[in-house]
Amino acid sequence: MAEEQSKKGNHSKGSLTAGFILVGVGLVFLLSNLNVIPDLGETWPLFLIIIGASLVLGALRDRRSSDTQDPNPPTEPTPPPPIL
Repeated sequence: MAEEQSKKGNHSKGSLTAGFILVGVGLVFLLSNLNVIPDLGETWPLFLIIIGASLVLGALRDRRSSDTQDPNPPTEPTPPPPIL
């Protein structure tokens, strides 16, 4: 059951990240079309590379932090049941 919640949490985190990326890319293109920022010309793939690199580095950082945590911490042994 905890595994299902963990998968669900990762899925919502990924969806949230993807949503922010789409909004960010759309905002950049909109501001470029409105001449708020300079024309992107041939430099627009650079934005995609930066976004992709940040996602990869974030995933590696998350993986490294989860590797350092013990997934099965030691627990105290359970006492035997009382004899009736």
